[in-house]
Amino acid sequence: MASRLPPFLAICLAGLAAGGEPTCAEGTAGVPVMSLASVDPAEIDRALREVGFLAIVDHGVDERVIDAAWRTAAEWFSRPREEKARAPLLGPDYPYGYSPLHSEAHPGSEDDARARAPGDGPPTLADEKEMLCIGPENGVAPARRWPEQSDELRVAWLAYFDAMVALSDRILELFARALRLDDDGWFSHFNRRHASALRAINYPALDADLAPGQLRSSAHTDYGALTILRVGGPGLQIFNRAGAWVDVPSIEPHNGSAFVINLGDLMSRWTNNRWLSTPHRVVVPPRAPDTRAFADARQALAFFHNMDMDALIETIPTCREEGAPLRYAPILAGEHLMKKHEAATRGEALNIYAATA
Repeated sequence: MASRLPPFLAICLAGLAAGGEPTCAEGTAGVPVMSLASVDPAEIDRALREVGFLAIVDHGVDERVIDAAWRTAAEWFSRPREEKARAPLLGPDYPYGYSPLHSEAHPGSEDDARARAPGDGPPTLADEKEMLCIGPENGVAPARRWPEQSDELRVAWLAYFDAMVALSDRILELFARALRLDDDGWFSHFNRRHASALRAINYPALDADLAPGQLRSSAHTDYGALTILRVGGPGLQIFNRAGAWVDVPSIEPHNGSAFVINLGDLMSRWTNNRWLSTPHRVVVPPRAPDTRAFADARQALAFFHNMDMDALIETIPTCREEGAPLRYAPILAGEHLMKKHEAATRGEALNIYAATA
């Protein structure tokens, strides 16, 4: 399918089109796949205004680094449950580590109420997934804690983490151009001691249907500036502007080296809602006809790029509307993140689209 936005490589990934934009098959539409070697920043702006998701190729990350991080994550998740339970756990004193199966839902992630049917409450069933996470090693977060017998994983993940930091910096430079800021390095002033995190997510193979209403990952938005996602297998859905959940088919058939990029709530707030933080979830794909198989295992690597905790987030100059009041009061990036986490813990839905100024 040809794209109206060259040099996009349009593929049918998800249905976010509105206002008569071209669509692919029913329930899907074209989410742009952009080459970082040739992308027009105006195309980034359009994608993030209309979708909040895009995919990138020609990103420059060494395939060996990607493959090693992916392989060591899969190997670790394949270990016996008893061994994984001895890993450093997510807890009040350590916001990273291992989260076992059925330990997380998203009752209060940013305005997931937008993606629920009228009258429905937050999810009550925990997600069918397990996760392993590390944070930065720059004095912002507690020192990294690693599972036992994880030397190979440690080497692979450190290389991948550093590659994602560098890629985030490059993407933020493109964001600055897309927003027509005078300085390509505008975001770097808020990005000296970032609070980013790398999370591997394992969705085990299923030998039975999930309980009614249970998902592999319940509806949520991300909290920070941007997320770089390496996906493996179907099931990712996003909530479109028409108010429907639509599939994001696996990218691998198109380009195995692609990353999916989406925005978090902080970036949407920072841009005065010019750019979207789009709700998304992971479901179990429909069972193929005439088969007894339920669902294969699925894996993802998510890099959540957060700005400096003491960065003052106030509306970006080029996102201010002449004569219109600002939608949000200034807030520290760390305070924003804590409010999001606290709301999720209490089961509240914080709405970043409500004015606070």
